[in-house]
Amino acid sequence: MYQFDHTIRELLEKQEMALAVYQVVDRKVVTVLVSDGFCKMRSDTREHLTSALDSSMFDRVDERDAGMLAQKGKEFANHETPYDVFYHVGGANEVMKLIHTVGFWQTMDDGTELAFLYYTDLTKSAKHIEESTKQYLEFREDHFYIDPLTKLPNLNYLHEFGDERINAIRLSQKEPLCIYFSVPAMQNYNNQYGYEAGDNLLCLIAGYLRKYYPDALIARGYGDCFIVITENHHATQLIDSLNRDIIRNAKGNTSGLKAGLCELTFADTIITALNHAKLSLKMMGYDVNKQYALYSSKMNSPLPLCFAQWKWYLCHAM
Repeated sequence: MYQFDHTIRELLEKQEMALAVYQVVDRKVVTVLVSDGFCKMRSDTREHLTSALDSSMFDRVDERDAGMLAQKGKEFANHETPYDVFYHVGGANEVMKLIHTVGFWQTMDDGTELAFLYYTDLTKSAKHIEESTKQYLEFREDHFYIDPLTKLPNLNYLHEFGDERINAIRLSQKEPLCIYFSVPAMQNYNNQYGYEAGDNLLCLIAGYLRKYYPDALIARGYGDCFIVITENHHATQLIDSLNRDIIRNAKGNTSGLKAGLCELTFADTIITALNHAKLSLKMMGYDVNKQYALYSSKMNSPLPLCFAQWKWYLCHAM
């Protein structure tokens, strides 16, 4: 059996991580060493644990997992597959534990092949992850980043993480696009059908935005506005289809959404994108023949606007 240098052996045995090192000798798996962390996990002494592993590795394994574990062990011993398994262990008077074991082969200086297996007790980890996730979701639901009606991220989230999403799109060699959506005549819809119907319409829109932009960052803005940060790919075709679905499935009469689009340059930030997309939306005014408009730097010029455009602009400027 392979013998570690005394210093290295001592270092490995003192590890807090649960580690066991094995060697195949005459077609039999023998235990070379186990770490302090492994002894603590198994609540056993090093001497007894080493002897027990040499005698039987499946003594405390749940019988439902034993066959799978044996098969994985054979494949790993033959270098056919990596060792990455989940299984349950526990004695007669013990609570069953969920264990995750990852193993790899290491060729030593003299050519001996040793199997290093690392064990993690996921029993408490799974509970901790569940509790941490629950706490985060409760915080997210009740506090700063989520719109309580649509369950979409809100403007706080967009301002905090929007630039990260834009940069991620750029890193994927795609062009980022900001779309600023608004529901025309939302107040009239509320007056005619009631505010509950208006809330239902906003939730319907949120659902279709998720459907048509599954990989985008979608946020709810103020009132009847929604913002989408996505890749600039078939954007106008998606808006046409999106509006058809909204109009077809809304409980009351609606013309769908109007959208201001801004193609982001390399220097643009989320704030710039929002301002430009919002401006392109405003410049459409009450033009019923247009569903969307693309931002142009010319929009920043003080050109005269028709009365309807000025009226729309003043009503939505705040």
